[in-house]
Amino acid sequence: MEEKGAKGTLIFSVKVKPCSSMNKIIGMEGDTLEVKLNAPPVEGEANKALVDLLSESLGINKASVHIVRGLRSRNKLIRVCGLTKQEFMGRIGI
Repeated sequence: MEEKGAKGTLIFSVKVKPCSSMNKIIGMEGDTLEVKLNAPPVEGEANKALVDLLSESLGINKASVHIVRGLRSRNKLIRVCGLTKQEFMGRIGI
């Protein structure tokens, strides 16, 4: 996980497990956040579900969550604006 700016930007990797029974943040595996999504990986549904889950879990608006890389992959690079690493870890409960 990389932090840029005083209260600026976090960049981190996410491993998505689509077609699960629920939307849930599982935890961290090294520097990678593992997430279960009930959406299928078609037509951007899993990407939308990921942005929704992260924005809700972190208490930020959807416009602050960006998928930088991996739109068609289970492994994604995410940029979140407006949180420190400490705030991020506290809000996702790990």
